[in-house]
Amino acid sequence: MTVHTLVTALPDPELLRARCRALALLDALLDGLPPSLAHYPEDPEFQFEGFFDATVCVWREKNAPTWSCGPVTFTADESDGADGLFDLLTDGTPDTYVA
Repeated sequence: MTVHTLVTALPDPELLRARCRALALLDALLDGLPPSLAHYPEDPEFQFEGFFDATVCVWREKNAPTWSCGPVTFTADESDGADGLFDLLTDGTPDTYVA
């Protein structure tokens, strides 16, 4: 493979930047994942192009009183996007679910 071939095969810079950022956050995304669930990121059902590709990772073990997630942190000017992703689920009104 030549450098030219490699460069033309790279994804759009913004996509590449987003994927690199996601990979950097991945370790924190899975921090705290209990041993009983630790195999899931390696399962084929959760793999995309050979790696665990997730927007969020939230878990609740049997008999746990609450849901859990890893300690992903963002700077003051960043957002995890949860407002947009989960508005429908957290709205709490029946009208939200009627399409």
